[in-house]
Amino acid sequence: MQNPLLVAACLCLGACTGAIPWSGHADTCGEYPPGGGPAVIVTKDQQVCDVVRLRVGREIELNEMLTRGQIDTLLEKSGEWERRTTLDGLVDAVRKDAGDGVAAELRRAVNSVLAHSTLPMRADCPDVQKCIVLGAVKGLRFALAYAQPFDPPPPSPEGAGAK
Repeated sequence: MQNPLLVAACLCLGACTGAIPWSGHADTCGEYPPGGGPAVIVTKDQQVCDVVRLRVGREIELNEMLTRGQIDTLLEKSGEWERRTTLDGLVDAVRKDAGDGVAAELRRAVNSVLAHSTLPMRADCPDVQKCIVLGAVKGLRFALAYAQPFDPPPPSPEGAGAK
C-alpha cells in the first residue's frame, strides 16, 4: 500500500514546480494503450515532446550547464513558456531564460519532427502551432526534471598553493 503522505508530497512538488504536466500521464510523452503495456507515441505533438526531451536533455548533460537552482527556476518559468502561441516565440523565451544551447536544440528537435514525421496531429488540436508549442514545453519539462545538476567546485582559498 502506498504511503498517502508521500503521494501527496510528490503531487504537491510536481504541481509547484510545473514538472508534472496535467494533460495525459505525467511520466511520458506518449499514451498508454487501453490494454496495458508501454506508452506509445501516436501524434506529432507527442513526438515533438519526446525528441525535445532527448535532445535538450543531452545538451544539458553534455555541457554541464545548469545548477539545481537554475533547473528549478527554469521549471517555474515553463508555465510562461506554455503561454507562447508560436514556435518562434517559444524559442525566443527559452533562449532568454535558458541560453543559446538549449534554444538551439529545441529548434533542431522541433524542426526535425516537422520535416520527417508522418504522424498525424491530435484530432482535438485546432491550432497546430500551439499544439507543437505545448508538446515542446512538455519535453522541456521532462529534460529539466531529469537533468543532473552541475555543481561547480568550490572556489579555492586565496593563496592556496602559493608559498
